[in-house]
Amino acid sequence: MKQIKFFVAALAAAGLFSCEKAEMGTTEDGVMPQIRFSTFAVSQTDFMTRAGLGEAKCSKLDFAVFDDEGNLYYSEQQDSSAAGFGTVTLNEVRYGSYDVIAIAHSGSIHAVFRSDSLVDFNGKVPETFCKHISLNVDRNTKSAQKMELSRIVGQFVLVTSDLQPTDIKSFRFDITGGGTCFNPKTGLAPQSDPNVRTVSFSDVSSLGGSTGRYSFYTFLPATSADIAVTANAYDNEGNAAFSYSFAGVPMKVNYQTVYTGKFFSLNIVPSFTVNTKWGGVTNKTF
Repeated sequence: MKQIKFFVAALAAAGLFSCEKAEMGTTEDGVMPQIRFSTFAVSQTDFMTRAGLGEAKCSKLDFAVFDDEGNLYYSEQQDSSAAGFGTVTLNEVRYGSYDVIAIAHSGSIHAVFRSDSLVDFNGKVPETFCKHISLNVDRNTKSAQKMELSRIVGQFVLVTSDLQPTDIKSFRFDITGGGTCFNPKTGLAPQSDPNVRTVSFSDVSSLGGSTGRYSFYTFLPATSADIAVTANAYDNEGNAAFSYSFAGVPMKVNYQTVYTGKFFSLNIVPSFTVNTKWGGVTNKTF
């Protein structure tokens, strides 16, 4: 299971990142002068190794703090190209109770906080790690806080063991179930999406004459849930040349479900095995 740990340290430089803080004055309860965060990634399979966020393939970090009424108190967006990527500092934090959320991911855009309990990536689902903590800030609060981020997505992988025809131009998944948004307090989708959504690969012609590997991530409404997937391959004219539907696909948070078989032929023999990668991999042969 791959995790990301956040440790507080004195390493923030103002102005390096996009951030905003609500205008909130001090109260008679006072303020904490500073809480500082620095990060490193911990990859855990059979043993634990330490790495940077970039090595964990996280290109972005989104950090948000909400007050006890659900109002945004502080937010910060970071990109891996910025100096000091992975460092967050909060200054003059008003005493009170807060929900602190950290999201590290591989997305092309930053996470969108719709509220303190709903986050999305505008319909996309990157590999995503998340952690939520409830933090009570008072005179006894430690300036050194620690957060461990866990992977909150499942991944579907289709491995085509036969050779892809040279006239195949594009590939598309049609997905029912799972979701494209999640509650950062639970890491789960609010519900299973009944609508069909698509993940497309616009130009796969370079795989002609070779085997292929296609995949997507999804949030799940529970730690394990079934989804339905239809895989479609299209020729140069945009015609559906090959298609196969996978019903009752078993998905788990932090697991890969891998279907391997001859997609471009008609011999389909299902089987089921399990081994470990991430938290685990569900392998199915078709």
